[in-house]
Amino acid sequence: LAEVHPKELNEVIPFILLCLEDDDPQVRGLSAWALGRLAVHEARGQLEKLVDDQRPVKLYDQGELRHSTVAQLTREALAALE
Repeated sequence: LAEVHPKELNEVIPFILLCLEDDDPQVRGLSAWALGRLAVHEARGQLEKLVDDQRPVKLYDQGELRHSTVAQLTREALAALE
């Protein structure tokens, strides 16, 4: 949905930002990933705090199950904000 209709998700961005602080690395990683896809520039400061988080994350992306880390998804999100 973020790729096709990103503006439709504007109202949920505050909730996704809160999820960056969740105890569950899966939630943190997917939140970082979503914020990058949505190009939420105000998330940069919070994302930068997660660049060393090496906890594992699994996500389904572009038709494949992908194994990653919170840090990797965060770096990708930050790169998308450049």
